[in-house]
Amino acid sequence: MDSLQQDASLPSDDLSALAWVHEELRKSLDTAHKALHRCLKDATAVGVSDMDALDPAVLRTARQQIHQGVGALELAGLPAGATVVCSLCLLAVLGVGWGRRVE
Repeated sequence: MDSLQQDASLPSDDLSALAWVHEELRKSLDTAHKALHRCLKDATAVGVSDMDALDPAVLRTARQQIHQGVGALELAGLPAGATVVCSLCLLAVLGVGWGRRVE
């Protein structure tokens, strides 16, 4: 009886939920990647000293797309994946790496 309870608590290798959200997640993260790349390109062009000259809408778009990906993963019952993607959102909000390469 105890072994049945232990087996129920183990994580499943069922990826059907991920397959369900895969395309939407890919689109959201691709759009976010493009927005972050544009923001980095703009930041490099104006220089690190003039960050206020950047359009905040570009970074906002990236944040929204990442947030959408988090929501899709949460709806699919994949909280660990949502946590990883949520940390990407935190990086986007903080603007880590603007004007310089992050190692």
